[in-house]
Amino acid sequence: MSANCCSDKKFDGVSERYKRILLVVIALNALMFVVEIAGGIFSKSQTLQADALDFLADSLTYAMSLWEIGRSLKLRSNVAIAKGLSLAAMGGSKSFVNQLKKNVSTWLSTKARQVKQMKEFSYDTRLSA
Repeated sequence: MSANCCSDKKFDGVSERYKRILLVVIALNALMFVVEIAGGIFSKSQTLQADALDFLADSLTYAMSLWEIGRSLKLRSNVAIAKGLSLAAMGGSKSFVNQLKKNVSTWLSTKARQVKQMKEFSYDTRLSA
């Protein structure tokens, strides 16, 4: 059994070591954002650009976490809610975009079918005349 499994010690992130590690994580994510956004733009890859934006979002989330260390519980709670809402918004926007793509695709295929039917009708009308 672990000697500290049931201790009342609470981790609040105030340690300097934890802050340094968090700074390294932020720097690595920011560096990966720059590398991937440059690579995505250079190669015209939307996939790389999207992944780069994910690195940027992670960097901002970690930066918010670093900023809130040692602050009041109310502020930390509000920041946690803001992070959750931002994730929900990103998930919601992805869902919205996917639904929009589906609707546009359906609309385009319906229009294409209508145009095809009109052409066939026009051709049939000319043959019967």
